[in-house]
Amino acid sequence: MGRIDDCNLNNIDPGVVSESRGLYHDLEMALMDEDDFQEFAKLLENTYHSHGHSAISRHCQTGMEGDGVMGFTEVAARDPVFYRWHRHLEQIMQRFRDEKLPSYSLDDFALADGITVRSIKTIVLKHSINSKKNLMNTLLTHEEVAHIKHSESSEIIYKRINHIPFEYKLVLRNPLSVKKKVIVRIWLGVVSETDREYKKDLMIEMDRFVTTLRGVKREKIKRTSFQSAATMKEEGATLRGLMDDIRDRRDTKTWCGFPHNLLVPRSLPKDEMNGKKFVLIAFVNDVDQSVTEGSDGVEHMICGHRDLATRIDDRPFGFPFDREIGFDLYQGHRFVADTELNIHFIQKKEDISSSVNRLVTAKLPIEAQISLEVETELVENIQKPGKANPTDKIPLAVTSEKQSTESPSNVKDPVNIHTEESTKNIKDVEKPSSERPTTTTGGSWQEGEVDFEWMDSWYRFWKLMHNYLH
Repeated sequence: MGRIDDCNLNNIDPGVVSESRGLYHDLEMALMDEDDFQEFAKLLENTYHSHGHSAISRHCQTGMEGDGVMGFTEVAARDPVFYRWHRHLEQIMQRFRDEKLPSYSLDDFALADGITVRSIKTIVLKHSINSKKNLMNTLLTHEEVAHIKHSESSEIIYKRINHIPFEYKLVLRNPLSVKKKVIVRIWLGVVSETDREYKKDLMIEMDRFVTTLRGVKREKIKRTSFQSAATMKEEGATLRGLMDDIRDRRDTKTWCGFPHNLLVPRSLPKDEMNGKKFVLIAFVNDVDQSVTEGSDGVEHMICGHRDLATRIDDRPFGFPFDREIGFDLYQGHRFVADTELNIHFIQKKEDISSSVNRLVTAKLPIEAQISLEVETELVENIQKPGKANPTDKIPLAVTSEKQSTESPSNVKDPVNIHTEESTKNIKDVEKPSSERPTTTTGGSWQEGEVDFEWMDSWYRFWKLMHNYLH
């Protein structure tokens, strides 16, 4: 199950090249005559796409019995030529979208019941980087020497790019406390050096999954990078055993996707202090309540679901960056939030801990974000179960560098001012001193409304002591 390096199909079998050209000509004709997206997609999938995989698999395999890597869904994305082939296919599909399909409108992003996406951020947990602090909105990539067992008696050793595991954390406002499924799409993209505009052709879909809202005023959604529905995971078996399972059509633990170590782009080489700025965008939309994609552990974003009977979202793969968007995403829409994200490439994995310490001390915005994470968790822990969430009356999430040092009482939403409530003055929730919450000897909050002016003073004292001690 291998492939010849620099395989030239024209030299091996000129007939298969001629057949490929004929199929491509048919697609060119269909681009002019066919207006139905699904019909055109079926034509490309069932003829040209499958023909390319089969031709490379049959004629470029290494002489072993059976087809090569490109002939098997489970491992095709481990062959570099997979990406050249699918880039070519995507360019054909994009021509159809650009010429035949309308731009997306607000109706395509439905999110009912007043639900608002307040913020998204990434967190690298401190134990992953041998640090005293979590790292927010900063991802780390590195080189490593990987060992993969080919068989019980041999292994393959090679150098590759990988990343430190991280979590996504989304905060949603759910004013009606509804319980329902929603679908989350998380995109990473390159932004312009001069403004915050994303580049549509350079967006990467990092994850797509359905989750069920718990029915609380302030919903928190956490998702680990390892749960990505776009990447194929290393399951620990030998390559020989995996190949045997695939050939014999036995179940494999992981499904189709690109290798998980390639989830995060490397960023600038050998420039760990400056890194590269990206934008992370989260879309949350209503979804049919029978949809389960991304919540069942099956990687489905590249090849579709392993179980064809599984219901997936009706929106197309690549939504919403597969077409033009007919409005400004940055104009205060409830269904989307974004944050600026830095990715730092640290060449040696063993240098991660010392590099993180230099990042934290050299970059004040990162330090401010770390402090804000503690502040946000403080606000979350104050609320008692069953009580109305007072934090719904002020914006909590801060992702921009300028805002990260503000106190809780004057923080502004960095992306969207979603509702009128998000701009209410802090005085709307202040209470007389007699109604301020008190604490027990154990330090937990008793019943009572939260006085944010009092809490702000407490936070300022905490931050002063934190800076003094560290």
